[in-house]
Amino acid sequence: TTIEFEPGCEADFNRVMEDIAPEDDRWEHNERNADTNGHSHARAGLIGPSVTIPFRAGELLLGVWQKIVCIDFDDRPRARKLVVQLLGV
Repeated sequence: TTIEFEPGCEADFNRVMEDIAPEDDRWEHNERNADTNGHSHARAGLIGPSVTIPFRAGELLLGVWQKIVCIDFDDRPRARKLVVQLLGV
């Protein structure tokens, strides 16, 4: 996704995610799968798997403070792949 990536905004984002999908809540996913990352699935579903950012003349058209961030909500390390696709005329 994109966000103004600075400590205050990052803290606010993390607080909002915890308010919406608390890690220590009861998650049906955890109970059915003997797992601990039900909150991660809910958070990832809210944010979505991708973002589209326009570009022109080889430059991304982002806001002044806007940054592209890859957010992994899982509660344990995993190998991830990031796919970047450029479409143009």
